[in-house]
Amino acid sequence: MTSRAQRAVAATLFGLAAGLTPFLSHAESIRVSSSRSTGSSALYIAADRGYFRDEGLDAELIYFDSAQAGQIAVVSGDTDVGMGGMSATFFNLAAKNALKIIAGGSREMPGFTFSAYVVSNKAWEAGLRAPADIAGKSVGITTVGSIFSYTLQRLADKYGFPFAGVRTLPLQTFSNIASAVKGGSIDIGTLTAPTALPLIDRGEAHRLAWMADETPFLSSGIFASARTLAEKHALLERFMRAWRRGAADFADVFQHPGARADDAAADALIAIIARHTRLAPAEIRLSLPFVDPSGGLPMDEIAQQIDTYKRMGMVDKSIAIESAVDLTLAPATSLADDLTAANALQRR
Repeated sequence: MTSRAQRAVAATLFGLAAGLTPFLSHAESIRVSSSRSTGSSALYIAADRGYFRDEGLDAELIYFDSAQAGQIAVVSGDTDVGMGGMSATFFNLAAKNALKIIAGGSREMPGFTFSAYVVSNKAWEAGLRAPADIAGKSVGITTVGSIFSYTLQRLADKYGFPFAGVRTLPLQTFSNIASAVKGGSIDIGTLTAPTALPLIDRGEAHRLAWMADETPFLSSGIFASARTLAEKHALLERFMRAWRRGAADFADVFQHPGARADDAAADALIAIIARHTRLAPAEIRLSLPFVDPSGGLPMDEIAQQIDTYKRMGMVDKSIAIESAVDLTLAPATSLADDLTAANALQRR
């Protein structure tokens, strides 16, 4: 190529770049709190497939080790919006009008292997073989007031044993819980599938039950501060449009009758999820949750979470569901709607 031709090509490329500059400079930054969980799969898909970019958003995903840390980052303004597990901390922040759930995230639904109660070999041999046997036993959870506290109370309500007699031990991480179960220092562990199933497969523990089969529930939500809702509502609208596209892709592949987690379309999405969660593809296939692509808010389930945490003495008794929920960005639904949709899939 001659020097003249090279200069012409360079000038053309420079012109193209200059033409793109106004579009690139108008991308609005949005910082998103998340944890590295398959429960946030729709978020990862939206980010990697450019759906946020299509909405004029430069989305930065910021990862936290706990749901509470991500929620506090949203309240402080360090992030604009967050996605993660529901907790007593969330509802206490909502009681102060600091935080609101704006859309539903992942659900624990029958047929979806997401979280399990896992029993140590020692406790299994001593006769702990059914959920009702948890009464009076020791249970490893991540943190007090986490969603696992809620599910244990729901389990106690279902089988009629006193939750107060259960000794819950906050061990912070799933790996710590798994080690305690394996070593027999606790009777039961609350674990997600990627940690639980290898433990069981190696004969180091037994699965007592899938949480979703015992007490289906909303496990994660999308949340924003009251201030961001007031001052950046249009930004959140664009965020939700992009997230819904990611959720629709997820549901189209994994949530239809006869869905398989090992075909080409599934492989493409699992590769995206793997990059964000740092889980192996085989682990992801074992722990895909149920997601409502509309981002619907199951009001009955949210009300039950509030009432349950109140009974446990973990949240302000004055909080009402209106303090915790904003319905301007997602529709009100019910857990019964989710159950109907999940049962139609017959995944397992």
